[in-house]
Amino acid sequence: MPSHPATAERMFIGGAWVDAADGRTFDVETPAKRGTVIASVPRAGVADVDRAVKAAAAAFPAWRAMPPRERGRLLLRIADDVDANVEELARILASETGNAIRTQSRPEAQRVSDLFRYFGGLGGELKGETIPLGENWFSYTRREPLGVVAAIVPWNVPILIAAWKLAPALVAGNTVVLKPSTNAPLATLAWHAAGRASAGSEDLLHRQHRDGEGDPPARGGSHHPGHAGARWKEPAGPVPGLG
Repeated sequence: MPSHPATAERMFIGGAWVDAADGRTFDVETPAKRGTVIASVPRAGVADVDRAVKAAAAAFPAWRAMPPRERGRLLLRIADDVDANVEELARILASETGNAIRTQSRPEAQRVSDLFRYFGGLGGELKGETIPLGENWFSYTRREPLGVVAAIVPWNVPILIAAWKLAPALVAGNTVVLKPSTNAPLATLAWHAAGRASAGSEDLLHRQHRDGEGDPPARGGSHHPGHAGARWKEPAGPVPGLG
């Protein structure tokens, strides 16, 4: 695996790349060579969780009001961003997880694109039902987003599991606070940076934060008064037909 100088990363909150409020960081090492640091990443604390949730909550009304079909189109643009950056994402995944590029990292990046295209295509299918209760009654249902959703991602297939959580939550009208693994946060950051840098791309309303060892996300959540309104997504399984 080629060597690359260690990078200093930032987390994305409220439309900006930022450091932790207290300036703390932690190192990310590559499994390919024990003890080799490939990046330093902000170690988020309670204050950072607070601003991430507040930013997601502030973005929620406009995102919720956007027609589902339009949200779906934005997810299709994320898929285009991933397609354009598959090789770079695969390289970063391999460096932080130790997974082989040809058999694991590259297919994982490609599946992320597939997932966002799948859920992007569902944007026009988010419909309620009309219920026939009788001639003098008009009864119908409609689907409503939950609000701010918090998602935690493990290290082994980090961007694919992030996509399992992000794509359905976003197309349904939720905003997301995403916490990648401390062992493998880099590909998630690179994926988001690629989307932000693409022509015409915009903030697609997911907020990312890091938590270091000794700062479990549950601890940050338990001290956050706004977290009563944030819904936690448990690790998700594959979408039928997509892996």
